[in-house]
Amino acid sequence: MPHEPEPSSSSTAAATRAGVVGYIAKGIALAVMGALFVTAAVSNSSANATGLDGALRSMREQAVGSWLLTGVALGIASEGLYSFARARHARV
Repeated sequence: MPHEPEPSSSSTAAATRAGVVGYIAKGIALAVMGALFVTAAVSNSSANATGLDGALRSMREQAVGSWLLTGVALGIASEGLYSFARARHARV
């Protein structure tokens, strides 16, 4: 089997940066979802308990909602790039 070349340090740094940005964006989306669950539990209203789609809808309704959603979308895409880079250079 041919030996795969090691990834360069700049591509490793870029992949790591993409992973950090992606995990932060994913955390923001999940934190909003968690806040909606807590709000639903406190108000005793199961109608307020929505999943990730409800959390994203809630973000969209904010004054800067389109910017928030764009940031979260770019972050989640960044996490996807990180996952591809990690899978490509994984040692099996």
